[in-house]
Amino acid sequence: TSAIADTGTFFISLPTPMAESIWQAIGATAIGNGTDLATIDCNASTPVVFTFSSTPYAIPASAYIINSEGSCFTGFESGNDPTPENPHPPAIFGDVFLRVWYSHFDVEGHRVG
Repeated sequence: TSAIADTGTFFISLPTPMAESIWQAIGATAIGNGTDLATIDCNASTPVVFTFSSTPYAIPASAYIINSEGSCFTGFESGNDPTPENPHPPAIFGDVFLRVWYSHFDVEGHRVG
């Protein structure tokens, strides 16, 4: 799966199978009913690690748990799935990732690092 960093996106938007795998690993539960989010225990503590070019990037639970009036949600949303027009959509790493990791945007080299 390819990935892009997007300062205009809040969540980390992933293909559904990837999001569901992460939700299962951290003990989150898909909300369903047409939403692409999952609930999680507000006291969860499992970090999530993404690896880019052999470098691991850990996101602590405190960065991806969103507390909304006592109900908590993950910062990982599903639904960035393949379509006939876009059979290989990238994962989109928004603010949930970017506020944890300093990012250098190399426009000429077409990379973030």
